[in-house]
Amino acid sequence: MIFDLIVDNVCPLVVIRISLITLIVCLVSKLYWSHSTTKSRLPLPPGPYGMPILGYLPFVGHDFHLRLTELGKKYGSIYQIYLGTKRVVVINDARIIKEAFRQPVFSGRPDTELTRILQGYGIVNTDGALWKEQRAFLHSVLRKLGAKSMILGRDCLELKIRSQVKIFLNDLKSTCSQQSSIHIRPYLACAASNVIGSLLMSMTFKSSDRKFRRIIELMEEGISFICYSHAC
Repeated sequence: MIFDLIVDNVCPLVVIRISLITLIVCLVSKLYWSHSTTKSRLPLPPGPYGMPILGYLPFVGHDFHLRLTELGKKYGSIYQIYLGTKRVVVINDARIIKEAFRQPVFSGRPDTELTRILQGYGIVNTDGALWKEQRAFLHSVLRKLGAKSMILGRDCLELKIRSQVKIFLNDLKSTCSQQSSIHIRPYLACAASNVIGSLLMSMTFKSSDRKFRRIIELMEEGISFICYSHAC
């Protein structure tokens, strides 16, 4: 009786719209679950369920690495999650990671917006024969920077790295004495950037430099946007 009264008082167009929305949601959900449970020749690792289209992205949170660690405790050293419509297999064990990276099958690079922008060039974004060629060239150049410079009495690569490690440890010690917690990423980024900058441009930055920190923040923000756009 109540249902008949509601139907009589509701515009037929509204009922049609609600029915279409419900139908679309059901179809999308069915496609998502059928895609996520597609049969494979090899058994798929366990993992948490996600939402249609979005996958596990709504549950990632701010500290993504901590969330992955929690999932590793629940699902084991190897598990899978969906970031958007992309299946991502997570390895949460140092021994397995070391063993996996020894295999040629793990030397590939993901197909992301960044790799498309750079058209597959660069040490980070290449794979296959081009990656091997560039890696061999880079190793030969770095060996020359380390060995030849020492023979000629100049500042070699190893000395620059040692110098930045010393500065990095001093910065950590100074900061930890003033506060109980510390965000270590800017200090690592500063040390690595100073090694490269001193070689290419004879320039270094301090970890407290606001302009340098802002550059690092913008780089991280840009990479995160690229990763999330690719996942969606």
